[in-house]
Amino acid sequence: MTTERLYSISEVAIRIGVSYETLRRWIEKGAVEAVRVGPDGTIRIPERTLQTLINIYSPPTFRTSRTSRD
Repeated sequence: MTTERLYSISEVAIRIGVSYETLRRWIEKGAVEAVRVGPDGTIRIPERTLQTLINIYSPPTFRTSRTSRD
């Protein structure tokens, strides 16, 4: 049995470039999967959900090649 890593709202918000409040609203609306863990019911986001959000909200990284100028 493998355990999936869980991330805090803050960690995910930073990774995808949205505010904590925005991500929290998405969770409350059911647009983002989250689970409650521990006796205090702390909200965590599964790694598979983080990967989906990264694919949707993170801009692609472009690499430019250096060219010589004559």
